[in-house]
Amino acid sequence: MDDPDRQLLLAGARSFGLELGPAEFNRFDQYLALIQKWAGKVSLTALRGDREIVLKHFLDSLAVHPLLSDQLFVMDLGAGAGCPGIPLKLVRPSLRLLLLESKSKKVSFLNQAIRTLELADTRAIQQRAESTLFQEGIKGQVDVVLARAVGKLDWLIRLSAPYLKRGGRLIAMKGPDPEPEIREAGPILEAFRGRILEVRHYDLPETGGSRSLVVVECFT
Repeated sequence: MDDPDRQLLLAGARSFGLELGPAEFNRFDQYLALIQKWAGKVSLTALRGDREIVLKHFLDSLAVHPLLSDQLFVMDLGAGAGCPGIPLKLVRPSLRLLLLESKSKKVSFLNQAIRTLELADTRAIQQRAESTLFQEGIKGQVDVVLARAVGKLDWLIRLSAPYLKRGGRLIAMKGPDPEPEIREAGPILEAFRGRILEVRHYDLPETGGSRSLVVVECFT
């Protein structure tokens, strides 16, 4: 990572209440190098440049940081290249992280990232979240489900609810205007006795664009 990208990461993290020290920065640098190394053989991301990855993957992931606390059991739904789960684990090492991904090559990458970055209490599993057999194994145990670019809000609520503890939360990472999806999710929210706790809007630096976090609490 060159110096301008380093400064972008450090300043962007600071905007989300984080001060990255040398150890954290070095692990982000390792993670970026690993993504680029695997990019030629696995379709991890459509982004190719270091700066785009720092901006639209790493910093976008860190936007969730203010909504988390330490020692939570977090599931990243459709983890792909590991975002948002791995960047959040790098800044909150006490999280217990489950990276759920259906594609075997991406799971191989995630396992390599776990080893390279020495991420304790972190697992990558090849599984579809819809699997009722898998759901039974951790039903009602997860504190937070993270979902980034994997589906509409009503579908995410239905998918996440079985995993969550009573009062657990789904944090859905959405575009600048999530209101249409929120309105459409009304019947599902009612069915799962859920509620929208918060909609948090944020802007990524430079031309990264506007985003939102929709926080859903489920009571089933």
